[in-house]
Amino acid sequence: MSQQQPPQRPHQQHPNYAMYPPQQGMQPPPAPQPKPKKPIFKRVWFWLLAGLVGIIVISQLSGGGSGASTAEPAGQSQPATRAAKTTPPPAGLNTPVTDDGVEFTVTGFQCGVTVSDISRTLQPQGQFCKMDLTAKNTGTKQASLMDDYLKVMDDKGAEYKSSSETWMVNGVILMKQINPGNTLTGSVYYDVPKEVSPSRAKLQGSLFGKGANVSLK
Repeated sequence: MSQQQPPQRPHQQHPNYAMYPPQQGMQPPPAPQPKPKKPIFKRVWFWLLAGLVGIIVISQLSGGGSGASTAEPAGQSQPATRAAKTTPPPAGLNTPVTDDGVEFTVTGFQCGVTVSDISRTLQPQGQFCKMDLTAKNTGTKQASLMDDYLKVMDDKGAEYKSSSETWMVNGVILMKQINPGNTLTGSVYYDVPKEVSPSRAKLQGSLFGKGANVSLK
């Protein structure tokens, strides 16, 4: 008996089957290659860090030093420094000073004086100081002079205004109008502590005047 052949699959019946071997399943595409990293010297943070380190090093070198000062050779003078501004000394008694169109001349100053008005002798809290002066209007408009514009100060900078108790004293300056070219003569009284001796006056020609200084010593 002849041996029975196993049944053939349909594709095996093709005459060119031997030339076309069975195809395998589709292979997946190859995985993409990872993107190569940039060299370290091309990264932004690297340059930022390098710049920061450079700044720190430069600042240390410029500000540090060895700690020892270099002595200047003998015979060489130090560089000249800019001269500091110095305030000129104030004018003295009987010396005219001008502020805001008014020329002042302090003709006398004395502390410990007795002051009387038309009815009584005034009692100070400390002591009375009297300043005699003239005020000339050198401007072109009428000047209004008030006793509050005429102050005295001690060596510590304490400021004293005129005493309100002396408003009825003969010749006192309270509020006076001075026409251009005219001169006012009068006195101002100050009530200061007994141990205080005012050393200078600050005289303003108006409310907005800068003030002219006069030494009372």
